[in-house]
Amino acid sequence: MQIDQVIQEKLVKIPEKIFETFSNHLEQEILNYLYHYKISKWDYEPEHDRIKNIVAKIAKRKNVIIDSKWTKSKNNIIEAEFGAEEFPSRYTPKTEKESGIARLQIVYNPSANKDAGGTHQRGVRKNKWLHIIKVVIGNVTEDLLIQNQPKEQFREIFYIIERAKSTLKHELMHLTQEHVLDKTTSRKFNQKTGEWDEDEFAFTGQANRLPGYDDEGADSSIHNLSPVEFDPMIDTEASRFRYTYYDRTKPLPQQIKDHVSHSEFFGYLRDYDTNRFNKAVKKFAQRVNEIT
Repeated sequence: MQIDQVIQEKLVKIPEKIFETFSNHLEQEILNYLYHYKISKWDYEPEHDRIKNIVAKIAKRKNVIIDSKWTKSKNNIIEAEFGAEEFPSRYTPKTEKESGIARLQIVYNPSANKDAGGTHQRGVRKNKWLHIIKVVIGNVTEDLLIQNQPKEQFREIFYIIERAKSTLKHELMHLTQEHVLDKTTSRKFNQKTGEWDEDEFAFTGQANRLPGYDDEGADSSIHNLSPVEFDPMIDTEASRFRYTYYDRTKPLPQQIKDHVSHSEFFGYLRDYDTNRFNKAVKKFAQRVNEIT
């Protein structure tokens, strides 16, 4: 599906091999979680009986093993190493081709809201950067349990997985920002022209945070307006649109306008930074075009 006047704005690249490894594991754990989820007697309805069978069918299709002895803490942590080759060459100066370790930790918090959340922290292990990514699985069954038709139940399970993957991608964007993008040089020498070219990824403030960003209970405006959240939040908004609000029977441009007008993230940009708001809408439209 195409959007009129598509703007070629690209988002921050992520280490794709790490994403594939972690997203496959995340998929496996979520399907096991849903399969073993115990519905309270107060919430139980007869149509819930088929959910476990649907999860089993999806798992079989994806070659995921449903573990009869699965627990939330059994396989909730996985690690993988990555090198500079995981990133576009223009991201990484020759003097900063450092390898690193990425750790995915899945945290289950059914009392949280239905959307998955996430965090990214950077540390050091054995002279390598260690990037710890937490994906929080909240009350993801809320919308699933209100579905009474197999088709809707199947779709909601698919959406639960995709929203969690979106959180993972958001945090991997932070990994890219902190591992390579905050180290780029401002200009690079062009061997063909003999002149210095501006590097579009240099000093973009990709890793910058507004004062108070890391404070517990910080105002949401600080989070949404911090440059470090610009690209990751655009991708998150696109996934939220696709897997929560998108209706393929309605005109896409109007749906995009409606989402932007009601989004907290876009609202802060509109009110405080018109230039970044306009750029964000273009990037958002491009990303939506890619996934719808």
